[in-house]
Amino acid sequence: MSDNHNSDKVDFSNIVKAGAISDLDELHIAKNRVLQGELIPAAETIDISDGEANSIMESLAASRAKRVKKAVRRAFGKPVPEAIAGILKDFALSPSQSKLGDKYFWGRLLEKIDSLTVDGQPLTMALPMGGGNIGSSIKTGGRILPDLSEWQAWNSLAGISMAINEIYAPGALMIAVPDAALHTADLGFAIEDVISHGRQANLDLMRLGLGGHLSIPDVLSHLPSNWSSIVDEIVPVLDLSKHDWSLIRSLVWSLNTKVHGMPIEREILIASALSGNLNDLPSCLRAEAHAIFQRAEFVVRHYSAVNIAIRRLGLIENVVEALTGSSNFLRLSVHAKAIEVPEIRPHLFPTNRIVQHPALLPMHGVGVVRREGANTDFGITFNLAALMRGYKRLVWNSRQIGFEAHSDAAELSKELAA
Repeated sequence: MSDNHNSDKVDFSNIVKAGAISDLDELHIAKNRVLQGELIPAAETIDISDGEANSIMESLAASRAKRVKKAVRRAFGKPVPEAIAGILKDFALSPSQSKLGDKYFWGRLLEKIDSLTVDGQPLTMALPMGGGNIGSSIKTGGRILPDLSEWQAWNSLAGISMAINEIYAPGALMIAVPDAALHTADLGFAIEDVISHGRQANLDLMRLGLGGHLSIPDVLSHLPSNWSSIVDEIVPVLDLSKHDWSLIRSLVWSLNTKVHGMPIEREILIASALSGNLNDLPSCLRAEAHAIFQRAEFVVRHYSAVNIAIRRLGLIENVVEALTGSSNFLRLSVHAKAIEVPEIRPHLFPTNRIVQHPALLPMHGVGVVRREGANTDFGITFNLAALMRGYKRLVWNSRQIGFEAHSDAAELSKELAA
């Protein structure tokens, strides 16, 4: 069991600010255009061949290899715990939030890694992440299957395992436990979408060559029989009084709104109202925005109870044990934490000009690729931003796998910024 397994502390950073769209320049510009009677133009579609898809995957592999090589070079020659901790730090998005520069927390991390490797066992790392996409035209375009954003995130997670394999002979495995299926009753994930997503995710992992380094299990098959009753028991005893406002304000951006069947133009106006930008908005749209906020208020306790139940019931431990035969593992997180054993947040997206929000999770956005000569960059943004910037929609075998940024879009971005 992990040291922090029994912690029932509610983590109010579970939906990070980067997942909100209230400060998105494109949202405010789009609102004004919609109020003037304009429609948001659909993206130009480019159908790519298997060869082009393979080329994109090869570019992902090349970018991963560079990160792995750099991390291994820095770790080479150090004691195993220090070398592995160094690799994790190199791949971390917010090392300061995990207090990796603090002597005490760094020491606790080294102790944990040492306990997991002292007998020469393969190192298992695990974190709850993904399993579906937020049902929002503005954020994800309502996509169901994995796209470039998830390919890049998996690429980074597998890169951690690959780097550790280079300096630790028993090897390492990363397990990304998808938790979207646990939020059908609050965030509104459709279970059919989650199942389709999981099936395609594992096919993609194999094609990307990541299957031996990263595992994405079916979380539903590992739920204890009393899962629902435990969540229901937690809901009425939660104390959210000090944090409910900020949590609800974040939660509204993660609710499934595609079920309303509204065009993106209407969703833009409602999102503007939720952002507090009420100028020129009719009362009916303000009322719809208020209804969404009330929905967030209604589900916030269940959402928080699910996150507590994941730890209280040791769900990640159960999954790890089922896959590896041992419940001992190093827990990572999509939200960096400085707790008894620091939980490191992997840096899923590289820093470059097409990554508007480096903290954005794949389920909140769409993948972007920029191909210029011999250089290929990968990133993530919101669907609305991709549409407003004129990015081109990439379709492979009738499936959207992301957007392509281009030089014309860069000029448009300058215009938007102005």
